[in-house]
Amino acid sequence: MDRICWLRVSKDAIAKGFRLKHYVEILIAKFKDEFPAIVDRVEVTLITDREQVVENIKIARARYAERNKRLCGLARIVWMPKELKDFLGDDLRQRAEEEGLGADFVDKIADETVGTTGEEILPFLEEKGHLALTMDPLL
Repeated sequence: MDRICWLRVSKDAIAKGFRLKHYVEILIAKFKDEFPAIVDRVEVTLITDREQVVENIKIARARYAERNKRLCGLARIVWMPKELKDFLGDDLRQRAEEEGLGADFVDKIADETVGTTGEEILPFLEEKGHLALTMDPLL
C-alpha cells in the first residue's frame, strides 16, 4: 500500500505567496485533526531529488516487508483506534481479502468502543473468533 503524495503548485499560487512551508503546515494540521488520539507530533520531510525518492521508497518497502513478516501480516492486529480503523477500513478489507482473512476481518478488530485493556477486549475477540487467539505469542 504505497501512499506517496504528489503535489503540483501553480505559478499563480506561487505568485500569490504559497510556499512549501504552507503545504507542510496543512499536512501537519490534517494528521492531527484526523488522528488526535494517536498523533501529537508530526515531522514532515520533503524530498525533491528523484534519486533520493527512489532510494527512500526502496528502503521503506524493505522495512515494511520485514515488519509484515515479523508480525505475520494483519492477523495479529487485535486493536486500533476507531478513527484509524474507519480511515483505513477499505484498505484493510482489501488487504485482509488478499491474505485470505476474509472481508469481515476488520470487524474483528477491537477499538476503544469495546475497550482499551486486554481484559476488556478479550471477550470481544473470542466472540468474533479472532485468528490471533489461535497464534503463538510474539514474545
